[in-house]
Amino acid sequence: MKLFRKAILVIHGFTGVLSDNEFLVNTLETHFSFDVYAWTLPAHEKYRIRKVKSEEWIEAVEHQVEFLIQKGYRSIYVIGHSMGGVLTSYLATKYPQIKKIVLLSPAYDYFSAEQYIEDFKDWKHAKDETSYPKAFVKAFLVPFTTLLEFRKTVEFGKPFLDEVTQEALVLHGDKDEVVPYSTLSYVKEHIGSKNVTFTTVVDGRHVMVRGKRQDDVISYIECFLIGGRKWKRMKKSRI
Repeated sequence: MKLFRKAILVIHGFTGVLSDNEFLVNTLETHFSFDVYAWTLPAHEKYRIRKVKSEEWIEAVEHQVEFLIQKGYRSIYVIGHSMGGVLTSYLATKYPQIKKIVLLSPAYDYFSAEQYIEDFKDWKHAKDETSYPKAFVKAFLVPFTTLLEFRKTVEFGKPFLDEVTQEALVLHGDKDEVVPYSTLSYVKEHIGSKNVTFTTVVDGRHVMVRGKRQDDVISYIECFLIGGRKWKRMKKSRI
């Protein structure tokens, strides 16, 4: 069966959950031409992350795309956040059915020491505007071997960024508390696509599709996926 609707696959990040992207998913689901899919990555089914191998994450996202292809989708758009962004770049090189990708704070680097220092100067404000409290709790619950598998996944995904050819949107918050803002420069240098929009989200944190900037960021992503004249106008603006 061939489907004329487009599939959107949303991939969350390491230690992330589906609810990180719920407002984005809900907005995209209102469009008649889109079918939106989101899964939980292996080991993320419960609050305490279990031991897992990098290969399990890679096989899981491959299975998700192949599931959509088997359903008959000829155009698939993939949105990846953090580690999900690294996996998205890999998927884009493997499946020609993927026509557009969105990379949200792709985790080609991690642990933003400079932003940590800045935030801890005003901890009361930072703890309300970031994921620090939850991240600190999770850090103690993640097995050390699983942290190593995260690093392994990042190293696995880096070479594929050079091979990406699809139209792409790369968003990064200048106040990202997890992935350093300098990572945006790394993506600019290495991504292979000639049709890429790089956008800085002013005051944007790591989970940009939640929090005070969520409406602007979600509208921007939505416009990119729809395309057309409105996107040509919007991509010239800052968010």
